Amino acid sequence: MAKTLVAIVQTAALELGLNAPVSVVGNGDAQTQQMLALANRTGVELSQTEGGWQALRGEQLITWVVGQDTYTLPIDYLYYVQDTQWNRSSHYRIDGPMSALDWETIKSGLYPSGVYSRYRIFGNKIVFDPIPSDTSTIAIEYISNSWCQSAAAIGQISFLADTDTPRIPDDLFVLGVKWRFLAAKGFDYSEERAAYDMALNRFHPRDTVTENISLGMRGGINTFLNMGLLPAGNWPGR
Repeated sequence: MAKTLVAIVQTAALELGLNAPVSVVGNGDAQTQQMLALANRTGVELSQTEGGWQALRGEQLITWVVGQDTYTLPIDYLYYVQDTQWNRSSHYRIDGPMSALDWETIKSGLYPSGVYSRYRIFGNKIVFDPIPSDTSTIAIEYISNSWCQSAAAIGQISFLADTDTPRIPDDLFVLGVKWRFLAAKGFDYSEERAAYDMALNRFHPRDTVTENISLGMRGGINTFLNMGLLPAGNWPGR
């Protein structure tokens, strides 16, 4: 079970040899307020970790409206996950995100429509081309900016109550508050920063659980006939 905000700050304070506060949010003590700010800074930066965190992954389903090319982003949108955009009605991939150059080439130049739809993020909206002519369902995975949550499991972009918990491993918050606190006070923080970096490099690869990469022929969902689908032994005609 994840540590609450007050437990994170108390643990960091005790490990630094400081008095542990009884409460954090609303506490008038300047040191406690600083630790709250540092905990929030740690959460914001951890949420930006390249590759994201599995607990911050969400899926947006968009139902096209005929004649409408622009749709809202998820309310907790941080960024879309590359290569996860699919038309679940036609089973075609959606190309994108398009660069400004490519988008203007398609819109302004002589460019064939092609088989696939494509999209661009523009004006804090997602825009599709060509303009939808059906009511297909589009699925896109994204990373949420809600790196913590309330006691009622409501996503938040910052700690708002002592009972809030992070969606990212809580030990990273303890270590993050420690090195940032020492740095803010002008003390040597190299050992604490190294411990934080080591923990991040340990937690994140385990969290993302990426696929194995073969140095030979690459398998995967696009290889419909491969050795993994052939019977083991008893090869016909052999």
